[in-house]
Amino acid sequence: MTPAQRLEQTWQRVQALDEGIPSPCVSVCTMDAETGWCDGCLRSLPEIAHWSVLSDAEKKALWPVLVERAKMCPG
Repeated sequence: MTPAQRLEQTWQRVQALDEGIPSPCVSVCTMDAETGWCDGCLRSLPEIAHWSVLSDAEKKALWPVLVERAKMCPG
């Protein structure tokens, strides 16, 4: 399964949630120098750093952004 497929699959489950929005982290914590995104979850460092203080609505709003980023990445 590609990262894009994995994120899309998880996003399908997240859409049904109103609270307890899961982190997209997959424990592949290396940053891509070109994009500035984590190779595992495709979040930027500020997005990673602020995840714990975001509301569930803000977390949920970030998920489709990550899915779109995954579509732009090779592999």
